[in-house]
Amino acid sequence: MFKKIFNKEKTEVNSVSSDNETNAFEETFEELVSSSIKKIGIKDDCTFMQNTQWNEENEDNHLKLLNELNYNDLFDSVVLSELKNYQKVAYNPSKVEFIKNYFSIFHHSKIAEFTPEFIQTRNTKLISAYKFIIECINRIQGLMDKDKVRYKIESDYCNSPTHLSTIYQCTTPFCIVSLGCDQIGRYSIVYTLDYRIKEIIGADFASKLIRRIYEFTPGEMEPFVNFNSLNGDCISTFEETFQLAKIEKNHIVTQKDRFEENSNSDPLMM
Repeated sequence: MFKKIFNKEKTEVNSVSSDNETNAFEETFEELVSSSIKKIGIKDDCTFMQNTQWNEENEDNHLKLLNELNYNDLFDSVVLSELKNYQKVAYNPSKVEFIKNYFSIFHHSKIAEFTPEFIQTRNTKLISAYKFIIECINRIQGLMDKDKVRYKIESDYCNSPTHLSTIYQCTTPFCIVSLGCDQIGRYSIVYTLDYRIKEIIGADFASKLIRRIYEFTPGEMEPFVNFNSLNGDCISTFEETFQLAKIEKNHIVTQKDRFEENSNSDPLMM
């Protein structure tokens, strides 16, 4: 659908992590959840008990698991919070069931709720900056003649266990921008530009887009803005996500209407 816009050959896309690596992560993750549950002091029926079994060896192993997956003790706070929610809604609460299903309900953004106030304040600013960047992309698309360049896909990954670090993502044929959260609750913005971006939207708009990204994220936000690639294949990623949108409800595909000509204003001024 979109690959035929340009005649140049596409670059190769890096392969994702192997199934073995994914399984290894999930196994370690489940072990960490089990350790957190033990540290909190939970019976088989998910009721709380006085924890007299936790010792120095348990603590050392727990810290080792946290470090291995790059989490800190905020992970335990999320487990406790989710456990309390589970107790309220489960008909027959089971510690084994909770541990088994925890990975499917977990997302790094839940850690952000327990971070210090200064991190939460910065996270809020980054959310606003992300929205401004998406609006900038929206306005650029409104100036494009080609219908296919005016498509974008907005994805919500908050409930996706395969995207623990990505909260939202905007995918277009010329760029990809995402809002993410790391293992200690810090938000960040990551962007990728297609290697043909100057051909797709023109050099002027490509430069303006990059400038806007950094204008919207000054000061304390700047270290949390990173580029994934300035030579990416966004068209291929758009194609793949476009197909996923047909079967997954967390993707919304839209096409921006072409702006009417108006020489007296700059649609990119915000």
